[in-house]
Amino acid sequence: MTISEPTAVDRTVWKCFIGFTERTALRTMGAILDASDTVIDPGDEITVDNVYALNATAVKILCKAKHALDYCWFTHPTGQRIAVSDMTALSDDDVFQYYGTGLKLGDCGVKIMDADISDSGTWSCHAGNIDKSRVESRKEFIVRVSDSHLVASSVSRDVMVSAPIVIECTTIPINLPVEYCRFVLPDGTGFSLNEDVTSDKALLDNYYFNPNRKREDGFCSLIVKRATLDHSGLWTCAGKVTGRSEESLEDFTVFVEENRLSTASLVGMILGGIFIFAGAVAIGIHGYRRRQQRLLDDTNDTNDPNRLEIDG
Repeated sequence: MTISEPTAVDRTVWKCFIGFTERTALRTMGAILDASDTVIDPGDEITVDNVYALNATAVKILCKAKHALDYCWFTHPTGQRIAVSDMTALSDDDVFQYYGTGLKLGDCGVKIMDADISDSGTWSCHAGNIDKSRVESRKEFIVRVSDSHLVASSVSRDVMVSAPIVIECTTIPINLPVEYCRFVLPDGTGFSLNEDVTSDKALLDNYYFNPNRKREDGFCSLIVKRATLDHSGLWTCAGKVTGRSEESLEDFTVFVEENRLSTASLVGMILGGIFIFAGAVAIGIHGYRRRQQRLLDDTNDTNDPNRLEIDG
């Protein structure tokens, strides 16, 4: 294939596949080519998205590299290290299996055959090559396994008073449309929310739908303009996911704190002022004592009967 007038869209990672028959099985082979002009930072060689899955289902995780790989492995939230290979024969007894089009095509993937809540947490994928000595590529990501079809995927959990709060719930599987969204605050106040509620038309002058998200894309996303201490506590995100007969919901916790930096700055200013004042007083007292000593010395010299003055 030849691209006569390539654009920026064409300058990316390409994969080429061919299929062939071996005995009675259809097999594929392929190659990977990075046609971009950018130099890849080692930390950006692997890309991976956070994964959201239902409890007791198979979960597929895929880390993608822009070059061929010789090996890859994963770290489970428990610390378990999981090595995967596209050359290993698959078995129904496997807890973890390789997933992807092949290491040589830059795919480092694992399939959890029967995921449960214990698989939730921070994972990392690691990949490398054996042609030269170098540090492996590594990328962390979040896996969330839940019984609910709607989970809190992104929450500003530690917030200062008066700062905004961003709350985002997403569907499992991802991108399933949501018919409606609702939220319940820690004090029991509840309200439904859709894209018509914008910043200038905020509910209770403080709550509006995230303009960067849409229900049709599987998001219930809320922005709180100004956090107060009343927002600290248990929240609920709920909605009806398309294709589900019942409502899905999840509880999560937000912590709102006083602005500790402002308090610390105030204390620092007070202490600094005290030290400066004390220093100024000390300097003043020292200067006063020196002046008094000079006056005393001059007086003693004037009253000294043995003092002899000679006029020129």
